Amino acid sequence: MAIKSLQKRLTLLVLLPVSLVLLFVGIFGFIYVKGILFAEWQDASIVKLQRAAHQIDMKLGRITDWLQMFHRTSEGRGGGIDTSVDTPAVTGHGRGRKRGIEMGNRP
Repeated sequence: MAIKSLQKRLTLLVLLPVSLVLLFVGIFGFIYVKGILFAEWQDASIVKLQRAAHQIDMKLGRITDWLQMFHRTSEGRGGGIDTSVDTPAVTGHGRGRKRGIEMGNRP
């Protein structure tokens, strides 16, 4: 079966193979670039999360520094933090300081 028209020969022998090669190169290029972009996006996301965690850590660090400074200041004046008080936060039940006040033991 011979192709007699010049237009059909051009289409079949030149344009069809070139278009198929371009299609396959485009598909493989897309898959390759997608993998690279996904890895870069993942790295950028990790860096942003690390930066946010560092900022939160620094803010909490300032708060703990203030609390420690307050604690040291109160110890210097003779009124340190009393950790022996029976509070609901420490004991886990609701009897707290009421029991000490009811029995007449005032701080």
